[in-house]
Amino acid sequence: MEVKVELPLRLARVVGARSLNVKVENGTSVRDVLSSALSKEAYCMVVNGGGVAPGMLVLLNERDVRVLEGLNTKVNDGDVVTVLSVTHGG
Repeated sequence: MEVKVELPLRLARVVGARSLNVKVENGTSVRDVLSSALSKEAYCMVVNGGGVAPGMLVLLNERDVRVLEGLNTKVNDGDVVTVLSVTHGG
């Protein structure tokens, strides 16, 4: 099966693409998809310890993975994993 990964410009510069199609097996988690799609440097920017790094959002089909099963959420064929960099302040 295949999952699409969409990246913000900051990560795209590290990885070399704004979106990637990743072939995965049944039962693959969002964490595994990110590990397969991203370089080690980019992966460490997105994943911190057991969860999503501060300042980042990971969406599965436009839903925040934190309201699902976190990075352990299983993906299906045709799913879209979107990584967003959250910048805010005042």
